[in-house]
Amino acid sequence: GVSRSVMKEMAAEALRAVDLDPKVGRSYPHELSGGMKQRACIAVSIAMNPKVIIADEPTSALDVVTQRQVMQTIRKIQDQIGSAVILIGHDMGLMAQFVDRIAVMYAGRLMELGSVRDIFTDAMHPYTQALISSLPGLENRGVFHGLSGITPSLLDLPSGCVFHTRCPQAMTVCSQRVPPLREYKADRPVACLLYEEEYQQQQV
Repeated sequence: GVSRSVMKEMAAEALRAVDLDPKVGRSYPHELSGGMKQRACIAVSIAMNPKVIIADEPTSALDVVTQRQVMQTIRKIQDQIGSAVILIGHDMGLMAQFVDRIAVMYAGRLMELGSVRDIFTDAMHPYTQALISSLPGLENRGVFHGLSGITPSLLDLPSGCVFHTRCPQAMTVCSQRVPPLREYKADRPVACLLYEEEYQQQQV
């Protein structure tokens, strides 16, 4: 086992690594700001020097400035201990600044995988395209593009492609067949029947 004094020193070291005073370790959650809570959680996650860190919505409910601080902390930790980081979130703008590759998922299914550049400049899946077009831009202030409908329940998923009920490019076959995840371009796996040769003629 590990002695109490060693455990305390490990905790203090982890807190210092995320720019928190070791005294924070004696605080209650309600005594900390949102950003401090997130950094304390990061400190807990790195205490054992993991090879992989999974950060699930690490910036939710935080203001923009605190979001950046938390993400910079994660990046700093990644550089220090050499861990791989899997960042789970819905903020595509934030993702673009802090990740190398993006896996786009919908209703628990992988829709598309690619580098940040490819996803943002050459999105292939209709859902990915909708996500990118929904981002606010300086050229059209106040104009937002959303998707009609709602995300289906994981307990009652639609047949075929899970996105077909909301897809603006859906074909009849989309409700009948689950699209395979294929590389239609180098290093660009996509799960969409629009790119299957046999259905090219059906595209509208």
